[in-house]
Amino acid sequence: MTPDKGLVLFLIFYFILQAVIGDKPSLLYLYTMQSINSYSYLYDCTAVTLLNDRQIDFYNSSSDKPRTAKQNWLKIISESDWETSTEKLQNDRQLLNKLLDTQMDVFGDSHSGVHVLQWRHGCEGEQSSDGSLTVLNSINEFGYDGEDLIQFNCTSKTWITPEEKKNREMEEEKNREREEKWSKMYPAVKKCDQCLKMLKMYLKYNITDITQSQSEYLWFNMFDISQQKQTGTTRKQTS
Repeated sequence: MTPDKGLVLFLIFYFILQAVIGDKPSLLYLYTMQSINSYSYLYDCTAVTLLNDRQIDFYNSSSDKPRTAKQNWLKIISESDWETSTEKLQNDRQLLNKLLDTQMDVFGDSHSGVHVLQWRHGCEGEQSSDGSLTVLNSINEFGYDGEDLIQFNCTSKTWITPEEKKNREMEEEKNREREEKWSKMYPAVKKCDQCLKMLKMYLKYNITDITQSQSEYLWFNMFDISQQKQTGTTRKQTS
């Protein structure tokens, strides 16, 4: 895939987020892990959290203060809730670091080049009259160097690869190997449950004054593609 095509796909992805999630209470995490500044293979990670389609924070692992609140109400939540939600971002960074290392090895990519692993996961819920929250939809998808990699269906508890959608029989064995590997590396069911837990936590607060802020995630997607263009990185799967 060419860099220009990748940028177009990223732009489309960004602007359809609202259509994907919908109008109900929702929480969405968008992560970008880049194989740069890799001291001891600890890579740079950026992320944003969107609550009800509005950015509420920005996370940058290379900053002295990694997490920044983008909404006033988030600045005054309880210390324990702030620590819990920040710890989630930090733990996810460690997880993505391992996953990016693995993918570079799988595709035979050089660790000296720039490669990008992206992950979006989130959930949409419905609140009943008693205040309980039920998950209606979930998103749990990974991309590598601008192309779809794999996704997990939180409802059916199954993995889906892009190849499976095109020709399930022809790619069945290769996909099974990839799915088995990801099942060992990535706690998919736990992440699905964690999203609901975090959504419930945020909904405790008065978020009616939540404001639209310019998301920094789009800028980093552009940055990722431009970096790939400069370094001329390509992806080839090894047999």
